[in-house]
Amino acid sequence: MELAKVWTDKDVRQRLRDDPRDGLLGFGIDLPASIKVKTIPSKGSPADVEDASLLQFLMERDGRFAYFFAASPRSPCAQQAAFGRILSREMDAPVFAERLRKDAEAALRELGIQP
Repeated sequence: MELAKVWTDKDVRQRLRDDPRDGLLGFGIDLPASIKVKTIPSKGSPADVEDASLLQFLMERDGRFAYFFAASPRSPCAQQAAFGRILSREMDAPVFAERLRKDAEAALRELGIQP
C-alpha cells in the first residue's frame, strides 16, 4: 500500500487508528504479538487540512516504550515535529515510506526485538 493513502483516504487513516497492527502490516511493518501498539493522532498545526496530520505509533513491551511517526507531506509542521525537518512536500515521495520503516525498525530494536 502507498503511504500517501494515509493522507488522501480517510478509511486508510482510520484503519491505522483503529487497528494499527493490521494497518502497519499493509506498509510492511510486522509487529510481534508481544508488542502492544496504539495510534495517537494529532495535528502538526491547527491550520492542517487533515483531522490528523501526524500519527504517532506508541509501542509497549514488558513496561518499556518506544514510538515512531507518520507525518503528512501536506504539513511542514507535522514533519518538523516528527523528524526535526521537512522531508518533502510531495505526497508520493518515497522518503516517507522509507522513514516509516526505518523508524519502526529502530523502535523495535529499542524494545529488544531485531526486525
